[in-house]
Amino acid sequence: MHEWLAGHARWLGQAHFQGQLHLVEDYPGAIDSSDPSDRVLGDVYELPAFEVDIAHLDAYEECAPDQPQPHLYLRVIRTVVMTHSDEATQAWIYLYNRSVLNLPRIRSGDFLSGV
Repeated sequence: MHEWLAGHARWLGQAHFQGQLHLVEDYPGAIDSSDPSDRVLGDVYELPAFEVDIAHLDAYEECAPDQPQPHLYLRVIRTVVMTHSDEATQAWIYLYNRSVLNLPRIRSGDFLSGV
């Protein structure tokens, strides 16, 4: 997905939102959190061809309209804080749509840093 985004979107920087990150098999699952100290780190992109590009991302995240319900992820708008400027903005994010009860938590909130 990184290569596809590099060719179809403009990277704006990293940001975090108030949530928790869990390890689902070999991929991450982010969920909302009521604890202000919980943060999930991610990259923010601008999609120039929004309707086409978001449809591609929805299919990748298994939440396109033609995919079976319940979807693995839900695309929602959340407030994110850009790490380079501390500026808050609204962004689409994908939240994991399954139970995280027995999944390991990635306490750093950064999937690339590991559990």
